[in-house]
Amino acid sequence: MIMLHRRRNSFSDNLIFLLEELKLAIQWHSPSILLAICNSRFVRVRAKNELKDKLKELGFSVINIDIDSHSPSISHQIMNRSKEQNVVFFISNIDWGSGKDRKDAYRNLNLNREIFIENQIKTVIWLTKTESMSLPVYAPDLWAFRHYVVEFSTVRSGRKSMLPAEILMWHHQGINEPVKILRDRIETNERYLKQLPQTAEANSSRIELLYTIGQLYWCLGDSQKATELLQLGIDTDRQPEHSLCRTWLLNGLAIIHYEKGEYLKAAEIYIDLITNNQNDGILRIDLGITLCALGKYSKAISECKKAVKLNTTNANIWNRIGYIYLAAGKMDEATSAFKKAIQLAPTSSAFYESLAIDYYMLGLTEESFDQIEIANKYAGNETFFLKVYEEVIQGNSEKSIERIQSALISGLISKTDLKRNYNSRILLQSLLEEKSLKEWHSA
Repeated sequence: MIMLHRRRNSFSDNLIFLLEELKLAIQWHSPSILLAICNSRFVRVRAKNELKDKLKELGFSVINIDIDSHSPSISHQIMNRSKEQNVVFFISNIDWGSGKDRKDAYRNLNLNREIFIENQIKTVIWLTKTESMSLPVYAPDLWAFRHYVVEFSTVRSGRKSMLPAEILMWHHQGINEPVKILRDRIETNERYLKQLPQTAEANSSRIELLYTIGQLYWCLGDSQKATELLQLGIDTDRQPEHSLCRTWLLNGLAIIHYEKGEYLKAAEIYIDLITNNQNDGILRIDLGITLCALGKYSKAISECKKAVKLNTTNANIWNRIGYIYLAAGKMDEATSAFKKAIQLAPTSSAFYESLAIDYYMLGLTEESFDQIEIANKYAGNETFFLKVYEEVIQGNSEKSIERIQSALISGLISKTDLKRNYNSRILLQSLLEEKSLKEWHSA
């Protein structure tokens, strides 16, 4: 039997190779034992789905054999369906078998390796890195019978993402309300501000109000007014340089610098603030996002790790870490972070949206739709952008543009709503380059 060395080609090249080998095996009525090593579960899911779709287009059916401790033997499952025409077996999770050492699946494959040859079985055995090292040890005869081995590397985005300023974290979260409510809140807080006496004792309340009103103006898209109020708060603050309110105000100014593309200035503010606020996870996350904009991805991820040690149960921080990994092109790590955010806040629609977008970028369309469906359960009446995501994921980018245009014209959403919805912006900026969308996002 002729064996080739392991192939470490691109994702698409590996898929094409597997497909061609299976086509030839079916054409010539010969066996084919192919090993596909995937460095992550998400890569494996994507590769299996895409290969399955391509085989179906050619009239071949796929039978999945997913091993667990309760499954009957692999050889038994194969023999039961080996007479079916144009069948390819996908075998996964061989490290999850029964036995005291959980290695019975390997031994079953090894003892029954002749079944593959005698019955002209076409199979792809999907292996993790660990399973690929265990297979020659626990199933040496099957390993010797293999035809080819391909290795799918961990998914990396071919294009780094620029994260919108709306993803940066203010110290007061949760201001995601309709424009009218934001204006009403500004009016109420401005009235309180005017009523404060001009005394030193009232300074603390004055500074907090200036911060709150500044953030509200920023949420409305008026960054100039927000800057004026935040700077006024800093000038009013007579406390030591490391006071809590001063930190909040400077964080707000750094976010506005980021928004204007002044990433180095924003990073300088964050580095200075962290010197006196070592345990502030929000500052470290915002610094990480800013470092991504400067192309310093390794340092950004280092700040992520520090932030999560400080805030292990903060779902918003885990969510932002997901976006930092996304920006760095580390798609698998992003997925894990988004799932952690969901675990910590299972009724937050936005976190399911984030995971849906991540899955879409991984090419896992079905999984992406599953997350959109869950997000719909928790979104209440805020489902407009979920419909936009669905259309983009389905490949109907023109329809999604028309939906947004119509909603802007009718007043269903405002330019502020579009700008503030960072999940929508990330998805659209990575898929669509239409001038109109760029104009809306910068509005």
